[in-house]
Amino acid sequence: MTQTPASAQEHALLRLFRWIGGRSLTSLRRFGRFMGNVLYLSGRGPARVTRINIGLCFPELTDAQQRALTRASLQETAITGLEVAWAWTQPVETVLGQIREVDGDVTPDENGLIVLAPHLGNWEVLGLWLGQTQAQMASLYAPPNQPWLEPFMRQARERSGATLHPTDRRGVLQLSRCLKAGGTVGILPDQEPDFGSGEFAPFFGIPANTMTLAVKLAQKTGARVLAVAALRCPGDDGFRIIARSVDESIYAPDLSQALRAMNRAVEALVREAPAQYQWEYKRFKRRPDNRLPHVYDNRRRPHG
Repeated sequence: MTQTPASAQEHALLRLFRWIGGRSLTSLRRFGRFMGNVLYLSGRGPARVTRINIGLCFPELTDAQQRALTRASLQETAITGLEVAWAWTQPVETVLGQIREVDGDVTPDENGLIVLAPHLGNWEVLGLWLGQTQAQMASLYAPPNQPWLEPFMRQARERSGATLHPTDRRGVLQLSRCLKAGGTVGILPDQEPDFGSGEFAPFFGIPANTMTLAVKLAQKTGARVLAVAALRCPGDDGFRIIARSVDESIYAPDLSQALRAMNRAVEALVREAPAQYQWEYKRFKRRPDNRLPHVYDNRRRPHG
């Protein structure tokens, strides 16, 4: 049974979401840059985390370059948030009509295809594109905190042909079945897993608690693995899909070696458009040694 918003406030939020989705990409991107500038000037919350992450991951940049990348990242993140409304509410043909280029071959082999889709560019656009272009497409999803929003989100993401499964054992089993049938599976590889369900591996040279699902599926099925993103084109003009191969050591029986290969692939993809990565996420929140300082401690000053 479809759930509906339970309050006037929820109705208003849904109407606002639809209104935002009805704006043009050009206007959304312009407003997103304004919002990003406001966040940057605040120096708090997302701006602070972004500054710390960029300082950690790009120590070779000057202070001025790190600050410029921080501002650009906040702008791009604000744009992504606005574009989610656009991608969920516009017709699939309209969204995919904004894809200007596909750089790379995104086709499964006989063992299927695992798409590593980090929080780079617009992953909602990428999901719709994969749903339409792949013969069979499956991915996991976590229900939103607002139960009435879940049917809207699922319908928006599944309408181009993809199938969503919950982030539990049954969902993982469905991904495995999809690969065995020669289908495509999409996985977000750069979110911190729950405590005890990940392993630490370097990401931009920093130990990061890394999810093991993609690597274990690759080892189990022998599926082809690609790192893929939908990047915004310059000048407010649509998107380009980029697909990059992953080192063969992702199939290594040594889990640490395989995770390093996955993180290297994600890092290389991010380096193609670093401003479009979600640096606002606390990727290094958990440390491999509790004696190490918390990188996001409020007493810690951002680099530079």
